[in-house]
Amino acid sequence: MRTQAVRIPRWLFGALMATGLAAALATAGEGAAPAKGCPFLVPRDQFQIEIAKVRFAEQIVSEEGRAVEVPKNRRGLFRYAILTLKIKKPAGEKLLLPLAGLTLHYYHGTEPDVCPCEAASGFTTSLDADRALKFPWEGPGWPAQSTVHKTTEATVVYIDAVYPMMETDTKECWITLPEPTTTQPFLVEGWKGGAAPDAASPAPPPAKPAAAGEKRPCPLVGIGNGVTIDIARVTCVDTVQGIDGNVRQIPDDQRKTVFRYGVVTLRVRTPSGLRFTLAAADLTLHYNRGERSDWAPCDGLSGFSRLLDADRLMKLQDSQGPGWMKQVTGAAATEASEVYIDALFPSMEKDIREIWICVSTPTTKEPFKSEGWTPRPLGAAE
Repeated sequence: MRTQAVRIPRWLFGALMATGLAAALATAGEGAAPAKGCPFLVPRDQFQIEIAKVRFAEQIVSEEGRAVEVPKNRRGLFRYAILTLKIKKPAGEKLLLPLAGLTLHYYHGTEPDVCPCEAASGFTTSLDADRALKFPWEGPGWPAQSTVHKTTEATVVYIDAVYPMMETDTKECWITLPEPTTTQPFLVEGWKGGAAPDAASPAPPPAKPAAAGEKRPCPLVGIGNGVTIDIARVTCVDTVQGIDGNVRQIPDDQRKTVFRYGVVTLRVRTPSGLRFTLAAADLTLHYNRGERSDWAPCDGLSGFSRLLDADRLMKLQDSQGPGWMKQVTGAAATEASEVYIDALFPSMEKDIREIWICVSTPTTKEPFKSEGWTPRPLGAAE
């Protein structure tokens, strides 16, 4: 693990949030429900988000006084990056910013990587204001931050987002937000109570420094350049076996009536010969359940295969970077123009209906250029 903090499993956030909430479910006899759009998106035509500044720290402290820090034996390698984001918005427009999918794409030296957001502050109207951090693992609910009162009325607001374990040579940085890969949702029938799983719709060595003056594009962007992604199938299960022998299992007291894991099979179409990388941190599932809406982060990825019905082994999100979880097409999948991959999403309620897969894409074309950080000399006082 990259920090010393004890982490609550991600499915528990959804469990805490959803427990006790009733979802009204329309029946077929009551007529067709109105079309629903993909929920919890940040409209890019109304909200412009960019990086205003970056600082690095060995320790971060929450508004409650709780601290997490880089282990002492790794402080010569890593720091937390605290990115201050500047958001331009219409006056009076409320902004809800989910942390899932608010990923950082960056280069350290010549090596590209993707990092998920670990914590965020509230919003302020001043760049230099003191913004207290809220650690998302304190829950309940999938973590998000919302403007209130003064910040809702403002046209420019700021928020701090934390990204763990940034290397000394962290340079070009892009912030990204989720974008749906299709306009229309994939429709599922939810799942039924019972002990058995039910299927839903079947349908780091040191990196070389960048060359002087080199202008690099945002790395590891999942869509664009001829790549399209859509949902081919969804299966709801109560147990997931990882490739390394680790297991995810819904607790017995919730298995029959409350939650399942959603295994979403994605169809990826790419130009033949394109080696493709998909990062788990960039994938979010946005969905409607009954009359409510929700989103969930990706908690596991299988390898790629050329066949929809192939047996794909799942890699579960147990370890943290460097080298955050990604899957890359192998030789056979790279040569194919259509491949499949399974993505795992926790805490799927039984009345889940319209779902969209979202892939995070950059909010700006040009990067924010960081100067990285310098390790403290050996033996220096902390």
